[in-house]
Amino acid sequence: MWQSISIQKNAGIELNIQQLTLGFRQLNANEQLNQTELTYLKMPLLASFFCRKVGEVSDQVWTASGFFLLQAKDISRQFDGLNPPELPTYGGSGDNPNRFMYGMTAGAGISKLFGKSTISGEVRFAYDFTNPEAQDRIYDMNSTNLEFTLAYLFRIREPKF
Repeated sequence: MWQSISIQKNAGIELNIQQLTLGFRQLNANEQLNQTELTYLKMPLLASFFCRKVGEVSDQVWTASGFFLLQAKDISRQFDGLNPPELPTYGGSGDNPNRFMYGMTAGAGISKLFGKSTISGEVRFAYDFTNPEAQDRIYDMNSTNLEFTLAYLFRIREPKF
C-alpha cells in the first residue's frame, strides 16, 4: 500500500507498508541446518524531492523506518553445542525477540506522472539500527537490505500553491 502527498511544489511524502521476512541459516560440518525466520511489518515514511520538471522526474528519498514483529519462527533446529555457540532460537516459548525495531532508508529512482497518479521505480538501501535479540544471547545482529520497488502512487490531497 502506498500513499503520496505533495507538500511543496517539488517535494512530497509517501507512506509505504511492507511485509519483510528476515532470518538466518546456519550449517554445521555434518550438513545439519538451523534456520530461523522473523517476519516484520515495515512502515517507512519517505520524503521525496523531485529534481526535474513535470513528466519524467528523479526522486531522492530519506526516511526513518519502523519494524513491528509479526512472527518469529524456528524453521529447523537440527544441532546445538557448537563452539563458538550456534545462533539462538527465536520461535520458542522462552524466547523474547524485540517487537519493535527502527532504521534508515535512502534511495533514488524515476517516476512518470499520469494526471493525478504516478508510477515510480526506486532503488533503496535500508539499514536497521536495532538488534532483534532482546536477551543478550548474541553480540550483534543487524540487517541491511537492497530494495527494488515499483509503485503506483495516487494523490490523496490537492496541493495549495
